[in-house]
Amino acid sequence: MRKIAQEKNFENKIKAFLKEQGVWFIKYWAGSKFTKDGIPDILACINGYFVAIEVKASNGKPSELQKYHVKKINYEANGIAVILYPQDWELFKELANCLNDGHYSDAWRLAYKINERSL
Repeated sequence: MRKIAQEKNFENKIKAFLKEQGVWFIKYWAGSKFTKDGIPDILACINGYFVAIEVKASNGKPSELQKYHVKKINYEANGIAVILYPQDWELFKELANCLNDGHYSDAWRLAYKINERSL
């Protein structure tokens, strides 16, 4: 399967999970002159916490601009942002559960673990 199809399938899996959990989210598209490049693919609010998800296929690679925005969200805006690969799916679900339970620090540690290989 091609990288684009893999990424889209994974994105759909993430959106279905978020919907099942009753999470507010929006798919961000940066393909026009009115949007900003490098913004994560999915912006969500899980139990009052801002979460940004940059979706990658297993062989995908984030751009420097995507990494920049993930770092800004995590380290300057006090949100949670991840570059999410399929192999980290279970960690992400655990992260979402931590936020639903109000355990922000545990969720942030999981986000750090998810981002270890990308940032």
